[in-house]
Amino acid sequence: MTSYPAVSAETELAQLKELLARQTSAREELHLAVSSKDAARLQTALQAAQGLLLDVEVQWGQQELTKASSRTESWQDGEEAMVIPSAEQLEQLLAEDEERQRREEAEAAAEEQRKAAEAEVAWKKVQDAINADDEGALLKALSDVEGKLPPDRVAAARRRIPAMRARAEMRKELSSAIRKSELEEETVTLKHVIATAKRSCLPQAEVLEAEAVLKRMEAEQRKAKAEKAAAAAGPRSREPPPTGAEAAQAPPSSNEVKAPATKLELAVLSKDKEQIQEALAELKASGMSNQERNYLYACARANFGGR
Repeated sequence: MTSYPAVSAETELAQLKELLARQTSAREELHLAVSSKDAARLQTALQAAQGLLLDVEVQWGQQELTKASSRTESWQDGEEAMVIPSAEQLEQLLAEDEERQRREEAEAAAEEQRKAAEAEVAWKKVQDAINADDEGALLKALSDVEGKLPPDRVAAARRRIPAMRARAEMRKELSSAIRKSELEEETVTLKHVIATAKRSCLPQAEVLEAEAVLKRMEAEQRKAKAEKAAAAAGPRSREPPPTGAEAAQAPPSSNEVKAPATKLELAVLSKDKEQIQEALAELKASGMSNQERNYLYACARANFGGR
C-alpha cells in the first residue's frame, strides 16, 4: 500500500488560496483579452487558462479568439489591397479638392446675394405699405414676403401696426364729424374731434386740413345766418296799404305765405333729415358749389323751416 506524506491543514489551505488566486488572475486576463479583441493576447490568455478555468470558459474564449482572428485577417487583406497614390496623384486630388471647395464657396456667396436681393425687394413692399399708412396693405405685404425678411425687420414692421390703427380710427372720426357738421350745421362735434386729433399720432398736416374745413364751415354758417337775418328783416314799405281795386290788383307782398317749389324746400318743410340729405346730395351731384348749396338751404329754412 502506497503511503502519502502527511500534509498539514495550514499547507493545504495555502495551496488552495494559491490555486484560487491563479484562477482569478487567469479569468480576469481572459475577460480583458476578449474585451480588447486582440487575437495574440487572447491566445496567451487561453494558454494560461488551460487546467485552471472551467471548460465552458475556455470554449467561450476560443470562440472569441476565432472571431478576433477573422477580423484581423480581414483588416490585413484590406491593407494589402490598399493602393498608395503617387505624388502626382496626390497633387491631382488636392487640386480637385481645392476646386470643389472654391466652387462651393462661390455657390454659397451667390446664394447669399440672392437672398439679400430678395430681402431688399420684400422690405420695399413692406416699406411702401408703411409709408401709405395702410394697416391692411402692411399685413398683406408681411404675408407675401414671409420667410424672406429677417425676424428683426418683421418685428419692426409689426410694431408700426398699433399706431397705424389709431390713426385710421382718428381719420374715421374726423370724416364722420365733418359729414355731421355739413348736414346738421353744427360744429361742436367737429371741434371736439379736432382737439382730440391734436393730441393723437395723426400727422399735423391732416389736423390742419380738418381745421381748415372747420373754419370754412363756420364762415359759411355765419354768412347763412346773416343772409337769413337780412331776409327776415327786409325793407318795410312806408306807403299806406292799398284799398279797394288797388288791393285786388296789387302784387302779393313779401310777407305772403309761399309754397315750396323745390325738393329741398319740400324736405325742409317736412323736417325730414333723410330727404334734406338726399336733396343736398342731388344739388352737389349737379355741380353746385358748397356755398351755393348752403345758401339755398339757408333760404329754405328761412322760408319753410318755421312752419
